[in-house]
Amino acid sequence: MKRFLLVLIMTFLATLALAQTGLLGLYYGESFYYARKNLEDKGYLLINNQSVIKQFGIDPAPSIYLVDLYVNPSTSTIVGWTLHYNEGLSEDAQRQVLNECISLHGKEYNVMEEENMIGWHLSDTRSMLIGCDKGGNLSVAVYYDDDYTYIFNQGEEQDKYKN
Repeated sequence: MKRFLLVLIMTFLATLALAQTGLLGLYYGESFYYARKNLEDKGYLLINNQSVIKQFGIDPAPSIYLVDLYVNPSTSTIVGWTLHYNEGLSEDAQRQVLNECISLHGKEYNVMEEENMIGWHLSDTRSMLIGCDKGGNLSVAVYYDDDYTYIFNQGEEQDKYKN
């Protein structure tokens, strides 16, 4: 019995490690139901509910004013997300975001100066990027999975035509 429990605990811990939790406590493969509950518990409300992109806003907005979840419609699981940061975030707040990213994803990251981005390679298909505006201020964080490019493309198309 002890051996079974040990195997069960190890399997659970390995699953958590593979889940790749990101900013706001969201993670790849999380059910939309739990991601929505997580965001609502933080004060975010669903403001745009389309087939593959679900947008959450908050008022008054802390550092993150808008969250886009990319959902696989056949499994209702999260395949990626984008966090939109307020303009004029203080240097301390920006440094805190970078430190949280390093804490979550490690000290090995790529600085892409021409694109004003910093990126982490999370797996063979998953990546995380933080992007800055032309002034060097943090503006966006994107969690992306190359296996679901078609979902991200659908989300971009839906975003173009929203009211």
